[in-house]
Amino acid sequence: MKQKRYIAYFGIGISLVTIFFIISALSLPGDGTLRVSFLRAGEGRAIFVRTPSGASILIDGGKDSETLRAFAKELGPLQRTISMIIETNTEASNSGGIYEVLDRYQVGALVTEGMPNKSIGSRLVARIAGKIKQMVHFEASRGTRILFPKGTQI
Repeated sequence: MKQKRYIAYFGIGISLVTIFFIISALSLPGDGTLRVSFLRAGEGRAIFVRTPSGASILIDGGKDSETLRAFAKELGPLQRTISMIIETNTEASNSGGIYEVLDRYQVGALVTEGMPNKSIGSRLVARIAGKIKQMVHFEASRGTRILFPKGTQI
């Protein structure tokens, strides 16, 4: 009887320690290092940046949903928020996947180029951004700086 009790306590202890480590790993958004991942999916390209403070930034969105799959692997399965998306180019090969990201993730801010948008896709992204009330949308121009906690700036 005592042996069964000890086995039960040992099992509970191991379970609690495992849960603690999993929660710790998932709850720490930033580990103090800047991480940059270049995502390639098909013909499109995108860049994922994790700042030292834990902010998640997607630069361009790739051509289509293939980039979204690569991005989801970098972001992690439980995170459903992105600090910022930066669209540097209105070409479909660089911004096509942004629609999918805006549809599936809660995005804090969308930064687009400050020049008049020539592509229909870029106008559509701006229109979608305007409908999401929690998201800030602004146009950047040469020399624009974006500041993040812990001294990180883009």
